[in-house]
Amino acid sequence: MRIVHVLLAILALALMSVDCKPRASTQRSCQSYKKSYFSLLQASKACSTGTYICEQTDGYTKPCCIQKEFVCDGERHCPNGDDESNCEPVCVTGKYRCASGQCATLCDGNDECDGGDDEDRCACGVNEFRCDNGTCVARCDGNPDCGSGADELNCPCASGQVRCSNGTCAMKCNGIRECADGIDETICRSVCANGEVQCAGGQCATLCNKMAECIGPDGTVMDEDPFLCYGTICRQQDYDTQGCTNALTRDELRLCEGNDTLSCHPLQGRLEYCPNGPTQPCVGLCALGDDADTANNINVICALFGYTSGTRLLSQPFGMFPGTDIFAVSCTPTSCVFSSTMACVDADILHIMCTP
Repeated sequence: MRIVHVLLAILALALMSVDCKPRASTQRSCQSYKKSYFSLLQASKACSTGTYICEQTDGYTKPCCIQKEFVCDGERHCPNGDDESNCEPVCVTGKYRCASGQCATLCDGNDECDGGDDEDRCACGVNEFRCDNGTCVARCDGNPDCGSGADELNCPCASGQVRCSNGTCAMKCNGIRECADGIDETICRSVCANGEVQCAGGQCATLCNKMAECIGPDGTVMDEDPFLCYGTICRQQDYDTQGCTNALTRDELRLCEGNDTLSCHPLQGRLEYCPNGPTQPCVGLCALGDDADTANNINVICALFGYTSGTRLLSQPFGMFPGTDIFAVSCTPTSCVFSSTMACVDADILHIMCTP
């Protein structure tokens, strides 16, 4: 009501200052001031405190009052709608008022505000990245969607890949230089260490560690090839063995001529006993007992070599034993014992084949 009282005082001063002499212009001004003064006076007496007085409209003889909260609420309540004139836009529930004035839905992926502030600083989804311009893009999908490429930086590289200096991933040692500094190809070695195999792309991979690191053009996993990885002794050995061109050993056991470079499957050879190590003279081994005992002994020996079972080769494909001593072998399920005997001859020396 304080505003109404001020308006009444202003109109009263205006009435006192107007010369209401019988001139057409002054008479019209005088009548207009009087009409506004008495209308406002009547309304101020009829409207309660805290209400808004609507403008007087032709056809309405009584003043119209509305609650203040109805002013600028987006709906017309006064007869001529003056309660909604000169109002800032009102956004419905769930909408956001843009800095530019319009209403928009927050963080729906569409820039509706002139300045885009309805989408600024919205949380990006899982596996998304916010670019410098505020947009959310897929992170680490192999496509640089941000202008700076920041969405593809520092992404985890897949197996067989290397991280370039710019943060992207590239296949290593495939013969194609993909990193700008060529690190994907310069890390390749021309010679691999013992226990490694060289892949077709030039990189070295650890043999038989149950991790596929070296896949050939035909899809073969070269570093886990069963011809290389059966058993625990099937590796190229870098020491010389006395009396054998090739040999594979396990503890005091030796398979003479049992390794033709990479022929480890099946594992074959003349069975020998080397109490002083494989580089020293060894003795031949025979099995005493019936066929069942012999078969059991061979299975245990093959298990010691890392295979699951074995059989006796009835012929002697690896030649006769060149020594003079022949020992007998007798095995329990976990170990074998060796003893000197006069009951065995060269023809009894065991030639075996172990299989996975």
